[in-house]
Amino acid sequence: GVFVRGLNAWLPPQIAVRRALEVDESFDPRRDASGRTYRYTVYNAPVRSPLAARTAWHVWPPALNVAAMQAASGELLGRHDFAAFGSDPDEGENTVRHATRAEWSSAPGSWLRFDIQAEAFLYRMVRSLVGALKKVGAGDLTVEEFRALLESRDRAHCPPLAPPQGLCLMEVLY
Repeated sequence: GVFVRGLNAWLPPQIAVRRALEVDESFDPRRDASGRTYRYTVYNAPVRSPLAARTAWHVWPPALNVAAMQAASGELLGRHDFAAFGSDPDEGENTVRHATRAEWSSAPGSWLRFDIQAEAFLYRMVRSLVGALKKVGAGDLTVEEFRALLESRDRAHCPPLAPPQGLCLMEVLY
């Protein structure tokens, strides 16, 4: 209602409030979230797209094997120690997370999207996962080697991070 319209009147055009709810003073938007969904976008085409440069990772060559990347992504579902793919944002030792969704989809025009949902994420976890999954799609890493990387808990063996421009926080669940 009035509160949402008032907020939107003061916010820059890149941000919009769709809904507001009253919460207890002890509410912590980070710690009280029950889950988050991230999307990583890849533009997998031989010619770069200047319009996509700010919102996607241009990968070429090769044409990525989405079926192999999806097979490897299936290894992420459930509760795992993701230490090979990130660090605890609270600077502790808790690197165990529970992923409930990890899937690739294709869209017309050479677009690939990786959607992943978990109760929480490690620092740089999604970009690390996408960097490794790109290696699977390129044929440089097998699904079995990806699984071994996950089980290793060793960040030193993780392929390079995917660049930041393809990453987008899609949803926070409460």
